Amino acid sequence: MVSETIKACLQCGACAHVCNAGVEVDAIIRETRALGGAKSSPPWWLKSIFANPKAVEQAASFASRHPYAAGLGLRLLGAQFGQEAQKMADFLAKEPFLSSQDVEIKGNKNGPTVLFFVGCIQNLCFTEAAKAILELLLAGGFQVFLPRNQGCCGMALFSAGAFAEAKKAAAHNLQIIMKQRPDFIVTGCATCASMISKWGELFGDDDPLKQAAVDFGKKVYEFSAFIRDHLDVDAVKRASWSEGKRVAYHLPCHQKYGLKQEKSSPQLLAKAFGEDFVEMDQGCCGQGGLFGIGHPKESHVLAERRVQSAEDVRASLVVTTCSGCLLQWKMAIKKENAGLKACHLAEVLNW
Repeated sequence: MVSETIKACLQCGACAHVCNAGVEVDAIIRETRALGGAKSSPPWWLKSIFANPKAVEQAASFASRHPYAAGLGLRLLGAQFGQEAQKMADFLAKEPFLSSQDVEIKGNKNGPTVLFFVGCIQNLCFTEAAKAILELLLAGGFQVFLPRNQGCCGMALFSAGAFAEAKKAAAHNLQIIMKQRPDFIVTGCATCASMISKWGELFGDDDPLKQAAVDFGKKVYEFSAFIRDHLDVDAVKRASWSEGKRVAYHLPCHQKYGLKQEKSSPQLLAKAFGEDFVEMDQGCCGQGGLFGIGHPKESHVLAERRVQSAEDVRASLVVTTCSGCLLQWKMAIKKENAGLKACHLAEVLNW
């Protein structure tokens, strides 16, 4: 029973949030996974891919060009993981966002500097959201860095207790960030923002990257929080394509429990959509990084609950600020044939 609990933990942080004694249960489970107290869910090949900065993009590129061969390979590597990973592959873009950019530095050369950390899923699947965020940053007068060789933030590895691989992923990104020394790091994924703020935990006090990890962890912003703190919120309007839609917001666990920023996104939506913005019951969508492909049945049950919450308030559009959550919503809507659409917050705002 204890072993199953450790393996099935979503790492959402809700338990630590409500614990009156201040026990960080999620951290204890990560440590237990790292020590081998329970077999962590991700197989070796998946951890290897996430730890390699270019492997994720290469694997996605192969899957988009050769879906049958990729699906067969995934099933041979592990039936359950392979089947679920292939479902996610259905949402791959024709070209990764970062590969489509002509230059790595854009915008006002005299403006404040922002490193746009795109994240794996947004780079590979939700390129329209990434484009919307980039357009906003450029319109805001910022100089934007878009390093093409940026890699995974490491959250999936960190949650699985694969600390060595997570540290490798963080170190790769830190070397890139240290060259640019940006004023801010902005990401459109609450999970990435939460992980970047935790990078310092991966390095020992005698590690030369420790201080950089801590310093840059304090400079990271989730997209909506950056708008709130550094842009003209009064300029927010709804995008024209969203006219006539009733919109609800899904709060990512890492935004609520990791970043403790549950108000910034709803405030923007309420301002832009007025009476067309409706509150729905909140809860975990069930994606949970690698949990979604390691425990598909449980993940689908949680996703179905969220879809029902949106339907209960008659929403026609669900907006979120986490790439993993957005992927889970799109998969659930496709499975349930629900009369819903799901998109990133940046896609429904017009500047």
